[in-house]
Amino acid sequence: LFLAAILGGLCFFSAVPLAREQHYALSALLFTVSPALYAALQVLTAWKDSQSGTLEWKRTCRVSPRTVAALRMLAFGGAAWAACLPLEVLVWALSGGRLRLPRLLGLSFAGLFVYAALTLLCQKALRRGGILLPPLLWAALGAGLLRWRQGLAVLDSIPTLVFALTAAAALACCLGEVRQAVRYPNRGGFSYALR
Repeated sequence: LFLAAILGGLCFFSAVPLAREQHYALSALLFTVSPALYAALQVLTAWKDSQSGTLEWKRTCRVSPRTVAALRMLAFGGAAWAACLPLEVLVWALSGGRLRLPRLLGLSFAGLFVYAALTLLCQKALRRGGILLPPLLWAALGAGLLRWRQGLAVLDSIPTLVFALTAAAALACCLGEVRQAVRYPNRGGFSYALR
């Protein structure tokens, strides 16, 4: 958890110099780095589970791995959401108020919740193999956005309301999936030993 917090913080604080300069790539950077803490928590926890043998242990319990993953997703997403708030306020303050706070929050929340929905989609389709695909896809998307000037112009022209609606829709999708995982733990091919 400590290592994930360090990695997430490094990604967030890479936006600070751009906030001071009001650089053209700030929107793409905030959208891309907002799920950094969430992604680091997920990947490092999955790695620790596989290294320590916890994954096999969980399969013998009454709580299915799918339910544990859903509850972790909820906890990790909440932690990432809570971390976004003060960091976006910091970026806003460092910009001297030139950047609108609702837009910064809309960008970061849209990035976070869209990434979480992408993670759920990959894990549902690929099961255990889907844990590394979302960070790789998201990094490629971020690199592509930062290099494509026309894409940055399009991103900057999107209204803040669209980002807010995107974040709300992705959050609703994630919460619906968490609810399904908790209520029906054995759907999707996941099972555990004791019944």
